[in-house]
Amino acid sequence: MSTIGAGRKAKLGRKRAQKKCPICARKADKIFNRVEVWSNERWRLTTTRYSQVKGLSYLEPKKHVPFLSDLDGKEAKEFGVILSKVSKAIKIATGAQLVYYYVFGDTIPHLHVHIAPHFPGHLFSENITKETLDEGTLSRMKPEKVSKLVKRLQELLR
Repeated sequence: MSTIGAGRKAKLGRKRAQKKCPICARKADKIFNRVEVWSNERWRLTTTRYSQVKGLSYLEPKKHVPFLSDLDGKEAKEFGVILSKVSKAIKIATGAQLVYYYVFGDTIPHLHVHIAPHFPGHLFSENITKETLDEGTLSRMKPEKVSKLVKRLQELLR
């Protein structure tokens, strides 16, 4: 097979993956009750309304990138800078002591970093690696609190 043939085959494979990917198809926000609070040309940050952890957010590339190890080019160069920027904003907006990061990737094969503000005794803690979360305990944040948080994050990320 020629190099051109292999390149076309790889491109077709990426397109098929994008069609199945809920993040690329822009369905994840509705499925996971998220709202976009910031974006640039290559990245977007969403914050969930469905969580007991105020400010639980997701940083993801707009381009289909399955895993962290697949980052390249401008996305790879910006990753650390953007992660730091959005983390600072989340920390200030929520009043969190610190921010935890989780990258799982086996449920949705599109890179998305879970950014979880940490508060003493909260759902997300060092115990997340030791205990199973009971999804039945998750509750929806009040719309006015979500709206206020979203506006604060947007202000901090301008």
